[in-house]
Amino acid sequence: MRRLALVTACAATLTPTGAWAGGFEGEYPDNGARALGRGGAFVAKADDPTALYYNPAGLGLLRGTNLLLSVNLVDVTHSFQRAPDIVQTNVRRSFGPIETDSAPFPAPMLIGHFDFEALPMLDFAVGVYGPSSHPNRSFPSQFPIASAVREVNGMSIDRIDKLRGVRDDALAPNGLIVESQMLLAYPTVSVAWTVTDQLRLGVSLQAAMMQATIKKAIGGVLPAVTELEFHDYFTPTGIIGVHYAPTSFLEFGFSLRPPISVEAEGTVTATRFAQCARGPCGTPEERADEPLGPYPLEGEQVLLDANGQPADGVTFDFDQPMITRLGVRYVHRVGEAELFDVEFDYVHSLQSVHESFVVGFDATQTVVEGLADPIPVPGIEDARNYQDTHGFRLGGDYAVLPDLLTLRLGGTYETGASPDAYTTLDFPGLDQWSIAGGFGLSFDLVSVDVGYTYVGLIDRTVTDSEAPLEDLQKVVADEEKIGNGTFSGHYHVFGLSTTWHL
Repeated sequence: MRRLALVTACAATLTPTGAWAGGFEGEYPDNGARALGRGGAFVAKADDPTALYYNPAGLGLLRGTNLLLSVNLVDVTHSFQRAPDIVQTNVRRSFGPIETDSAPFPAPMLIGHFDFEALPMLDFAVGVYGPSSHPNRSFPSQFPIASAVREVNGMSIDRIDKLRGVRDDALAPNGLIVESQMLLAYPTVSVAWTVTDQLRLGVSLQAAMMQATIKKAIGGVLPAVTELEFHDYFTPTGIIGVHYAPTSFLEFGFSLRPPISVEAEGTVTATRFAQCARGPCGTPEERADEPLGPYPLEGEQVLLDANGQPADGVTFDFDQPMITRLGVRYVHRVGEAELFDVEFDYVHSLQSVHESFVVGFDATQTVVEGLADPIPVPGIEDARNYQDTHGFRLGGDYAVLPDLLTLRLGGTYETGASPDAYTTLDFPGLDQWSIAGGFGLSFDLVSVDVGYTYVGLIDRTVTDSEAPLEDLQKVVADEEKIGNGTFSGHYHVFGLSTTWHL
């Protein structure tokens, strides 16, 4: 088992470079209701305190002291329809779908911007925010078995009664993900330098703080649900940005977040599935009345070090990619006022640097009932082989009532990070599209922005999955593959921001 934590698939949502649309759904659609209503096309405009995140050079476009309070409400739906498989003697099992079970989650953002009369060329900002994501996801621990039939002389004979009481066939652990509870915050300080009226430079310095609990199911000789609790309270990162406006109607934006390495630590536990669905196993006749499931959990599996003492410590290492944003914006003005603008952004994520998650265990062995010898607990290298992602965002504003009411519209398309064979439920990495809209109201002391984005994940059917149901007695190549089937999903994001001009 390169495995017993078997949670490596999920932790990427917490990484300091964020959870990006290609592989780690989480930071898209983006923070802030103004940008949300434009489909995230904001790197060249970046004219509110969220510039700290999109393009810190944009802070130089602000005047005075501004306080932004913002929240995104994120509602995520992911689902998977597993393909049928074969057990016993040519008995074909079919499965029902599994889907997320989680309530909408608020993702807040708090940023203060200010400047000093003594330093007219510099603007400053401080803030804290999390990714615009849903940190809590849960799925059934087992795939529901819908039917079991055997083909004989061209006829289908119902065999579901033969699965009752036979745990190896009636229990179908969800080896993709069971539950994730993840919290992440980015404390940030930023500065922007107005070099000339046309050129501005900026930088944001950040520290990522994260804490998470991830659960995943395993099968084989020891069907169980494993749980990993881990944290990384300080991983430095940052964002650099440039804003250039060569004319009154044309602006360019650029920002870059460099690659980083994450080294988290925590603990792992494993809880076994019950041998029988109803109490102790009985006679074959008694077991024939057992339901197909779901099977309950019954007791903790102890992990041991080389001296036979309990050891539950783990380390978790992985790399996160460089993220680059490029934007060009056309502005139509009437006098000095903007009537409307259109911005096109390209977002590149160097996901190909991420080949796998690596987990190390303090434990070296575990004892399984019914086996004479302990089973070794080696490290995990969970292959993902992500590919670079490319995002295209188009959006803009229209001043219906200048200085009072602004309408927004946007749309996007983004390629997925996961190759077909490595698609999983934790982060499917599917291609996706979105449509966005919103509006803003401006008053003397406060601006109010409302945004909404619908994101559709493009369905993907996998037939050659490399996602295994981990088995402590088998090498990866021999493990049952459970990622064949159809992955789909969508999510809704509502945003509300207020910017107070102090």
